[in-house]
Amino acid sequence: MENIPETEVEDKSEQWHNKNHTPKGRGICMDKILVVEDNAELSDTLCRNLKAEGFTPYAALSLAQARKYLDSGIDLCLLDINMPDGDGLAFCRGLSENTAIPVILLTVRDEAHDMVQGLSIGADDYVTKPFRMDILVSRIRALLRRVRNRRPEDGSLYCGDVCIVVVKLFCNICG
Repeated sequence: MENIPETEVEDKSEQWHNKNHTPKGRGICMDKILVVEDNAELSDTLCRNLKAEGFTPYAALSLAQARKYLDSGIDLCLLDINMPDGDGLAFCRGLSENTAIPVILLTVRDEAHDMVQGLSIGADDYVTKPFRMDILVSRIRALLRRVRNRRPEDGSLYCGDVCIVVVKLFCNICG
């Protein structure tokens, strides 16, 4: 199990209590981020900071818990490689092969061959611990922006659980 000192991830959640300042990304469609991290303290810190940044975080302390969220309209997955109930890389491969959910690996493994392996099996980005929260949030926003800029061939627009088929003037809300 990985133990990252709390001081390594700066907690920004308190700064958003100012009424005159709302975090970027906040609005009608808040992106759903699945945080798959077995360190409960780090998971909680990540979720608080992501919520403060305008995201809707879902915490999973195991791969089994993470699987339960996959039908919830998840927009992005932050995934630790070293999980107590399985291999995070195998989970990432499954996401890559069976869903369109982008994955950022979040791990203490900082060797080049680990990074190459993670990106080769389908991860969209690779972030090593310790990390800066502001940089992680920037990477999340950049990845979501790239994913959203890919135009579906059928002309549909997606926002979380909502799919708008523009050509047919049809809207489907799942979940």
